[in-house]
Amino acid sequence: MNYISINILVLMCVFQNFILIIASSNLSKEGFNLFIMVKEAYVVLLIANGLIKYGQISKFQFGCIICTIMIVVYGFIHGSSSMTGLLASIRQLYLPFIFFVLGSVCLKDSAQIRKVLLFFVKLMVVSAVFGWIEMAIGTNFWLKLGYKSFATLKGTETGLSPEGVHGAFYSWDLGVRLRRMASFLAEPVILGQLFAFALIVSIFIKGIFKNKLLKAITVVILSLALLSTLAKGGIIIALFAFTFALGEIWHQRELSFWTRCAFVLILIGGIGYVICSGTNGVMHIAGLIDNLRCLFVYPFGRGVGTVGNLGYNYGGRTELLASGESFIGAAIGQMGVFAIVLYTYFYNKLFISLSKASQGKFYNVSRVSLWLNVGLLITSLVNNTAISFTSCFIFYIVAGSVYSAHKYDKELTLNNKLKDVIYEKKHWNNNIS
Repeated sequence: MNYISINILVLMCVFQNFILIIASSNLSKEGFNLFIMVKEAYVVLLIANGLIKYGQISKFQFGCIICTIMIVVYGFIHGSSSMTGLLASIRQLYLPFIFFVLGSVCLKDSAQIRKVLLFFVKLMVVSAVFGWIEMAIGTNFWLKLGYKSFATLKGTETGLSPEGVHGAFYSWDLGVRLRRMASFLAEPVILGQLFAFALIVSIFIKGIFKNKLLKAITVVILSLALLSTLAKGGIIIALFAFTFALGEIWHQRELSFWTRCAFVLILIGGIGYVICSGTNGVMHIAGLIDNLRCLFVYPFGRGVGTVGNLGYNYGGRTELLASGESFIGAAIGQMGVFAIVLYTYFYNKLFISLSKASQGKFYNVSRVSLWLNVGLLITSLVNNTAISFTSCFIFYIVAGSVYSAHKYDKELTLNNKLKDVIYEKKHWNNNIS
């Protein structure tokens, strides 16, 4: 296995919805779900193949696998009566764990990591160009492709706007109704997160571009594309990663502190605007607060598949038990203290691992991955779609690959040192004899 395996997954994630929209009028509900499950099966096969091929597993990898199993078991013991809602929620809850493991068993060196990043950045530039084209054509483009049939099969037809596309295609965050870029994914919020990842990688990862002009053009395209999505989560991730990464670069100039203060002030200002303007962002903030309050009444959660947007969309509920616009909030609402333990373990180990990797030759890519994943965690506090198959896969896969590459490189270095010692000892003994 190598970077090509991950690039194939990248293509699956970016083009899945576009293909389904085109084919939806000729698909049954079963065929629709089967098509979606192809990439799930692909991930499982890659992980199984990687574990068998390398024949060893680290404590962190093993811990992630155990956490995944525990979420599945907990879901069936303490979960929703709706099987569809239960499975959809279980799938979302274990995504960070399995994607980290996937990255750690697929990519073993920095060269392959950079090849994946370059491929992803190029694909996002293509997505940006197509996104502006579909915005210029208008919503009739999506209707002619078969968007209504797609929404019916997906079970989101109740969320359609008067134009016939999902309400997420539009935003009121700036006080007026604005059309958002959807591109191949047909999901502006998720697209924004992917643009944020590609943008930060383009700016800070060394070796991605050899031509400075090409790099500058790419950064401009991705910046404008991110703004065109009006995706608050993606913008938060990009701003956080940018200010903290830039702060490290400017550390010797004593500007690190001020760049981070600037991010905090912008974030506070943004939250204040959201609250005062009464936009949908209020629901995102309430999603965390409401579920934290419920923790005192339901310390072990209300059950997997009973809280959050997935419980509402697929669990057969007519109203939310608690606000669902927060991944971490919904996780706590479903599993209570169990969720707090699992995700605290994961993120603690993840951030420590990336910090350790930055002490060696993986400094550049590991620090960028660290800040991107911290930004993703912050976004997941106030955004339910921050953690979905398509929106988070690249974040955790790259983090897992950095962890594995650093570990593999460290072991290789120790083995080489041991071989040198053995050779020197043998050479010494031969000289004596």
